[in-house]
Parts: sequence; structure tokens; C-alpha cells
Amino acid sequence: MRSCLLLAAWLWSLSASAHPVYASLGEAELNRESGHLEIALRVSTHDLEQALAARAGKVIALEAPGAEAQIAAYVGEVFQIRDAAGARRPIEWVGLEAEITHGWLYFQVSLPAGKLGGVTVSHRAFFEQSPQQINTLNVTVDGALRTLVFTPSTPTASLWAPAKPAPARSIPEPAP
Repeated sequence: MRSCLLLAAWLWSLSASAHPVYASLGEAELNRESGHLEIALRVSTHDLEQALAARAGKVIALEAPGAEAQIAAYVGEVFQIRDAAGARRPIEWVGLEAEITHGWLYFQVSLPAGKLGGVTVSHRAFFEQSPQQINTLNVTVDGALRTLVFTPSTPTASLWAPAKPAPARSIPEPAP
């Protein structure tokens, strides 16, 4: 009996110390052939359903008819890419895979001639739900990887910053 009480107390302490994780992880890769930036976001299904419910004013299950269109609209609002001129690039929805705890959202954005200079990304998914939300996007271009981190205080980042050349150093003359 005492071991059952100890086990129950231990299990309760684990649940009491657990806390929600406010994070999403994404991958983006530039497809040079198509000129598209192909994006996959891994999100909590719970967070996504909460975001949809807040927008619709009612509970929306991810498998419900019409839910995918609402998900695409939400993504279009919270994930934006702007070209060097500041023009918003339209998101082309590809689809989703929903599991019990997480889902993958797939979409792409056409970039003129695949040019990345001056392109910015704004990733505000779930910021309306939690000030602790952190969104990470791993961007791959021609095999090179860059990780972008978005928070409520820094929701926008440059998609791809060109590598800066190392500063020139003067080499001292050898002593005579």
C-alpha cells in the first residue's frame, strides 16, 4: 500500500512539473529548377486546433470538412514572405499530414528567378496564443543551411544573408 502511495505521489509530481512547449519547427529548401521555396512546418495539432477555433469562434477538428482551407488561410496570415521590393509573395498550399500530437503543413512560395537577396520571412504562427512561442525555420539553399528563429519580439528575418567576406588584415612586416 505504501509503495502504491509513493508511486502515485511520484507520478503526480511529474505531471505537476510538466509544462507545455511553445515551439514549431520548419524546413525550407530552395528548388532552383522550379524557383520555389518549398516549406514544411511541424506544429502541435493542439495549438493548430486552438488557433483555428479562435479564428472561427468554434471548435474545428483538423479532419473536419473544410478544415484544410482554414489551415491554409491561417498559414497565409501568419507566415509571409516578401521579396526585395517588399511585395508579399503568395503562398501556394500543398497539403498537410496530421497525427495525434503533431502535424506537418506543406506549402511553397515562388521567388522571382530563385533570387534570395532582400527576401524576408515573417513567421508569427501561434504568437496570438503564447508570448513564449518560438518558431524555428531551417533554410537550405544549394546545400548550405541557415537557421532562423522567430519570437514575438523578432517575428521577421532575412531569408538568406550573403556570406560576408572576412575583414582584410594587414600582415606586419617581419622584423629586420
